[in-house]
Amino acid sequence: MKALFIGQSYIDITFVTDHMPSGDEKTVARDYAVSFGGNAVTAAFACAKLGIAPDLLASVADDWLGRMFIDMAAKYGISVHHRKVAESSLSFIMPKGDQRAIVRCRDDNFKHPFPLLNLTGCRALHVDGHLPDERFLPALDVPDRLVIDTNGAGDIFHGSYVYSYLIDPDAEWEQHFKFARAASAHSIQHLGNEASLPTLAQINETAARFGERRQTPVELGLVPERDKRATKPATLRR
Repeated sequence: MKALFIGQSYIDITFVTDHMPSGDEKTVARDYAVSFGGNAVTAAFACAKLGIAPDLLASVADDWLGRMFIDMAAKYGISVHHRKVAESSLSFIMPKGDQRAIVRCRDDNFKHPFPLLNLTGCRALHVDGHLPDERFLPALDVPDRLVIDTNGAGDIFHGSYVYSYLIDPDAEWEQHFKFARAASAHSIQHLGNEASLPTLAQINETAARFGERRQTPVELGLVPERDKRATKPATLRR
């Protein structure tokens, strides 16, 4: 085991439509994708696509969607450690530009405690969480016309920097994050999580193609209101 990812698994149904029906209506989507889903799950698949297949501890149900998920993981060489639930979880995702609406149907009533795992040789552990500091790395400037589906982009970012660290643990973390940033920028140009997973060549192409977006932490809301004054240029007194 080189790395372990832990998180809730989903089957994602992603669709693009010009109109959402309400009441007694029907409509036909312009395009759709069926894929694996979940934060740590998608990150694990991204790491595997790049060449290092991690272990994955995730919710798994004994139903046809659960078997579909196991088959998806096997395709990428991912070893799945099951945390049993009664029903597989689903996400219905409607992307629109740089936003997306999500409806989740989730079973997190686990039947058993966490399984005991042998972590010998494990060099990275990935669980869902948030970084507490205000370190800022601008996004790559992908034009709006190329953005198709932003869902899963953050998860692919996480899986890609784990891969980068495992390949070159002595490199600076900024280098790992820039690698992951290009992977994420590639992903938003494709529909559904699986189609969004980049290869090494595609990450390099994306990094070379797009420059950094001109944004500041204040513009993105990363700096609390009370701290914005500290980001402004100082006024010199005579």
